[in-house]
Amino acid sequence: MREAETVDHALARAVGTTARVVLAGLTLTVGLLSAFGLAFGLPADQRTLATTASVVQSLMSVLVPFTTVLLAADVSASRASDTSRAAATGRPASARPPASTTHAGRPPDAAAGSLASTWCAAALYALVVGVFGSLVSLLTTVAVSGSLDRAPTLLVAGPIVQLIAAGVGSAFGLLIRPPWLAMIATIVIPLGVWALLGLVGLDGAQGWLTPFAGVQRVFAGPMTPLAWMQWLVVALIWAVGLNAVAAAAHLRRPVRSSAGQGRPRT
Repeated sequence: MREAETVDHALARAVGTTARVVLAGLTLTVGLLSAFGLAFGLPADQRTLATTASVVQSLMSVLVPFTTVLLAADVSASRASDTSRAAATGRPASARPPASTTHAGRPPDAAAGSLASTWCAAALYALVVGVFGSLVSLLTTVAVSGSLDRAPTLLVAGPIVQLIAAGVGSAFGLLIRPPWLAMIATIVIPLGVWALLGLVGLDGAQGWLTPFAGVQRVFAGPMTPLAWMQWLVVALIWAVGLNAVAAAAHLRRPVRSSAGQGRPRT
């Protein structure tokens, strides 16, 4: 990955290997098949945009973080590769870099730039998936003459759901190694927090603190100002705050050169 990576190059990494193309294709296929399955398989009175969009966006939001985990893992792998190249040129691995550089020997703004382009690419990928999910949900609902009640809210909600999911993936991709473990964490940790709050009797906090409850709320009924505020808090926690913590940890983390480090295999 180049120091001055642009967003389009970062976005290309989302489908930069066969495995990643398959993952992106699987994400869209799951959304498409679930939309058609619900639209033509549900009883007539249940064929609503809310029902279809809820399932479509929820299923795709499970897979979207897997891609953004890999995008974020590329950034960590790039730092390891920089260290390996420095060692190959004869610079002692223990040599302390100048104060104006990171542990990997790159200027701080270059490392931050790679993170910024990765975040932008993750957001664009999420928006594409979210818009796709909204469109297929709308078209299949129209095809079976289903209810389009609250259509504007539901269509906008889809991309937002995927943006939060992408943020969770990029944060865990920076915080947790290896990538496969980070992928598991994108499912286990958010759902675990939701379940734990329910077990201790803090059901009311679930809507403020967990993405799963937020998704349920937006597709279940009309969105009130309080409901929008809850969703904003969830986004700030899981997409913004978690990535801020992950970025700080990433930029401070010493990089060790080893044979096992480098570009992710997938």
